[in-house]
Amino acid sequence: MWAYTELSLFPARMSVAEQAAKDFLDSLLAASDFDSTSESDAVSVQPRTKRTRYTRPRQNPLLSSLAMYLDEEGPWAKPDTLEAQEFRRDFRVPFAIYLYLRDLLKANDAFSKDGKPDAMGRVSAPLELKLLSALNILGRGTVYRELVRSTGMSETVIRDFFSRFIDFVSGPLYPTFVHMPQTKEEFLDMTAEFRQAGLPGCAGSMDCVHVLYDMAPAQHRHLYTGKEKHPTIAFNVIVNHRREIMSVSNGFPGATNDKTIVRFDDTVTQIRTGNFFPSLEYQLHSADGSLITCKGPWLLVDGGYHRWRCLQGPDSTACGLDSRTFSAWAESIRKDSECTFGILKKRWVILKNALRKHRPEEVSKIFRACCVLHNILLRHDGLNEVWQKGRAWTGPNDMSDLEEIEDVFETLVGEGESSECEELFEMQDPEGKALDHSAAPAAAGGTAACVAEVDKGYETFRQLLATHITFLLAKKKLVWPSRT
Repeated sequence: MWAYTELSLFPARMSVAEQAAKDFLDSLLAASDFDSTSESDAVSVQPRTKRTRYTRPRQNPLLSSLAMYLDEEGPWAKPDTLEAQEFRRDFRVPFAIYLYLRDLLKANDAFSKDGKPDAMGRVSAPLELKLLSALNILGRGTVYRELVRSTGMSETVIRDFFSRFIDFVSGPLYPTFVHMPQTKEEFLDMTAEFRQAGLPGCAGSMDCVHVLYDMAPAQHRHLYTGKEKHPTIAFNVIVNHRREIMSVSNGFPGATNDKTIVRFDDTVTQIRTGNFFPSLEYQLHSADGSLITCKGPWLLVDGGYHRWRCLQGPDSTACGLDSRTFSAWAESIRKDSECTFGILKKRWVILKNALRKHRPEEVSKIFRACCVLHNILLRHDGLNEVWQKGRAWTGPNDMSDLEEIEDVFETLVGEGESSECEELFEMQDPEGKALDHSAAPAAAGGTAACVAEVDKGYETFRQLLATHITFLLAKKKLVWPSRT
């Protein structure tokens, strides 16, 4: 059994050493002269002083440097003034578009409380000032902290409004300004330049664009790092020749191949399955000049996609005069998508800088919002109208005979033709069975492990387009679309 003393645990029967240790501890306690009720201890124990809370002085947003733009009668409201040009450089939109966006926000319930006094009756930042800060972030890549002094608003207020503004533009406003043609008349209007370029039935140019994603999770960073050598998020985008964006897919990790992304693009799926203008008819020229009627729209792409019938573009392994002619022409026309991406990133600098957003969904919303504002500016500036002018394309020299055109492509594509290449070009049965080029090297945007699918009617339709382009070139009817 064990017995317990008042001070500590000791057995009932203690050894000499244990008894000596107990006596030593008792002597220490006696020498400490500890008295919890002594006057000195009562004075030293005081209640804890409450910490004072620092209150940051609240600025008046109406006295900030950007508040001058609240005046709708100022010189920046007149399009031809220097102040109007400076306004557009700072916020990337003209003053009229700024007023248009302001009216849309005021009519939306999500922004009904912006600009009203708070619960304590204090002055709140007006909606117009918040809108200017959001446009400055998109167009100039400004961080929240830099806008605190120029707007008189806190970082929290600016961040909250920017998030709601992006949700509104990329949500309810997106279908109004970014969409594929809905009627046959709209389809013919939006694709007029492709018909002018000898590509009837083409619904647009398609390519993938990458946006820097600086906040990619460390454990998933390899999924977002592809050919760009740094984390990105990729979007599959369809544009027309006027640089107007018609469709944007969901965002995918940057290491995802173009062939994989296109499988999950709803617009491409509708075109391939025949749910997008299936009754659309157009005519192509044969070698003797007779017309062949074809049905179904298609898209102009680069060599990184599948060889589906609805996806036609340049081919680095093309053999034969007709096929190489079509590849050279398609490679030139499809640059409209690359031009659109360049304009988009130059106009909205936030897309050119690394986006510091944790969730990929936020990056997708910002990209879609920039696409909406891009199309709004095209319509405001009148750049979405049909390009009526054009100039004939005859290659580097003025060639009109098919035998002489072959010499042109010795400098465009390569020196001469091999007999092996000619034999491969002729390998097509009368039923139009497609050649399997899956063993060909992967094009830009693809990987060797991702094999391209080949539709049965791909080669047949491609040969019809190639013959049509070569015929127009020989007759000097191949026109390069031009706006001016």
